[in-house]
Amino acid sequence: MVLSILNLCPDVLNRKIAKGFLFNFPLHDLGCFTSWMRVPRKSTPSIKFEDKTSEDSSEGAWLFVGLGNPGCKYQGTRHNVGFDTLDRIAKSEGITFQNSREASVARGHICGSPIILAKPSTFMNRSGKPVSRLMALYKVPLERLVVIHDDLDLKVAQLRLKSQGSSGGHNGMQDVIQSLGGAKKIARLRIGIDRPTGFTPIALYVLLKFTKEEQAIVDVAILEAAEVLRQIISKGIDKTMCTINTKNNRK
Repeated sequence: MVLSILNLCPDVLNRKIAKGFLFNFPLHDLGCFTSWMRVPRKSTPSIKFEDKTSEDSSEGAWLFVGLGNPGCKYQGTRHNVGFDTLDRIAKSEGITFQNSREASVARGHICGSPIILAKPSTFMNRSGKPVSRLMALYKVPLERLVVIHDDLDLKVAQLRLKSQGSSGGHNGMQDVIQSLGGAKKIARLRIGIDRPTGFTPIALYVLLKFTKEEQAIVDVAILEAAEVLRQIISKGIDKTMCTINTKNNRK
């Protein structure tokens, strides 16, 4: 069998290799052939981020994570206001998202500070692992992480910024907390979507789109949310929290 393989022309030999044979010698030096083996199948890593701008410094970067569900069918739904907020700020700052297996990531600068925008693509209830990986990759401390997500307990389009706390029953936020070792000192910007009326199950309600009237005020809230993120960078979380929460309590 060895002789028959060696007598193959290079093109055929390459095709044989592509079908599952690996030689432990350079293809141009068949004289040193000693053995062959079947190529092992490579396991696919569960999470892989491609840092295409690794030469850029991320020291002191803020990581803004919007929670939502990936795919066209979920665009514009109540559960995706976190994604929508990041899309808005990325557009206004002229930065572009690049897709990786577990998240869409955009990098740029606001107020002279480096920022990382991330939209996990693992679906809402599995948002935590991409967040922890991104924090490790870019060496982002916990105090510079801000999560943006929808909230059933706030009126539609109402904003509320918190520096810490529990998940409040939000499964995506709960997964982030668990993936970060149970840490609750995670800043989060919540955007109200209100609770359903009647007998609509919550699991269905959060995947519905806003009414035309609701969407009009949600669009304004998303603009305000993007501005809140800018204020966090320039003023810090505590000062921004006082301003935005006082303003929204009057609505």
